[in-house]
Amino acid sequence: MIIIMDLVDIIETYRSDEYLSTETLLMMQRKLIGLQYEYTNISIESYKEWNSIVYLSNKSNAAAKVEADEKHPELRESRKILEVIKSTLISIQNQLKNE
Repeated sequence: MIIIMDLVDIIETYRSDEYLSTETLLMMQRKLIGLQYEYTNISIESYKEWNSIVYLSNKSNAAAKVEADEKHPELRESRKILEVIKSTLISIQNQLKNE
């Protein structure tokens, strides 16, 4: 049986009090690793674009960074999502070790 879960589903399921089988944890871990890869690529591309705005700007460094932040909010968002993915992966790995 194939169950397709998105990031929100995985996090909510993992945070729930229900028992999660080893098979479910492994499936969630595999999906999170794929999402980690996708969000890492988003972060890298966003940073390149963000950095080019700052580098090519004629404004002060602080003003250029504010402009880049406004034009590329996905950079901060992807970093925050990657933090959640990482902490959840670590938690799942620890739980799998104890089973």
